Order: sequence, then structure tokens, then C-alpha cells
Amino acid sequence: MVNDVTLIGNSGRDAELRTTTTGNQFCTFTLATSDRYQGADGEWREDTEWHKIKLYGRSAERIAGQVKKGDRVYLKGSISSYELDGAMKVEIKAFKVLVLTAKAKHTDQPTGGFLPPSETSKLDPWSVPKNEPWSPSKATWGNP
Repeated sequence: MVNDVTLIGNSGRDAELRTTTTGNQFCTFTLATSDRYQGADGEWREDTEWHKIKLYGRSAERIAGQVKKGDRVYLKGSISSYELDGAMKVEIKAFKVLVLTAKAKHTDQPTGGFLPPSETSKLDPWSVPKNEPWSPSKATWGNP
């Protein structure tokens, strides 16, 4: 059996860090995903689905400071359902979250969850002399 969810959407609110009565930390936020389709009348429509997201432990601490309202977020997790006050609730228990379009606080700061090329490793195994096939022994590490 598989219970695997992958979502990319926009955060509906800032992530909020909370603590359970037993002292465990968890983080919650909402995520909106949309689906566009063409109706029978030929008009384009968009359905938005809101998901309640929950993370636990050290991931919760990290994400609570990163996810802000409006950020584009990628996540992997599983569906969890429970009953609360006679109503069935559904949430996504996330185990991997990546902020794709974080809003930069300063203009010189990169946006998104990825490092800019200037901060990543200079190692480039794909740079080989022109007109030669690639082989591991001829790969150069750094600028050719």
C-alpha cells in the first residue's frame, strides 16, 4: 500500500510553530493548489483546493522560519485523517518541504530555496574540451 503525496502550491499563511502538551514541536500552514479545466460551455475554470500541512520535529523548526504567505512551496508527505468533534479532518503530514519562491528581504539576496551559481560548488564534471566525447578521466574540475 502507498500513501504518498506530492504538492506544489502557494502558502495561504505564514507557517506557525507550536508545541504539544508533551513538549514536541510541530509546524502548520495551509497550501493552495489549483487545477484549470475547460467546462462544457467552453469557458476556462480554475478550482482551488486548500490543504492543511503539518510537520514535526526539527523540520518544523526550520520550516516555521521559512514559509511565508504567498510563497511557492514544494512538498512530499502522506495523507492523514482523524475525527475531531464529530467531524472528519484531513491533513498532509509533510516530511520534505522546499520553498521555491521565498520573498527576499534584500535585493542582493537570492529568492527561492536554491543557491545561486556563485555560491554553489565550482566542480563541473560536464566541462570537457570541445569536440571530444565525455569521459570521467577527461572531466575538468573548475573552469577549463
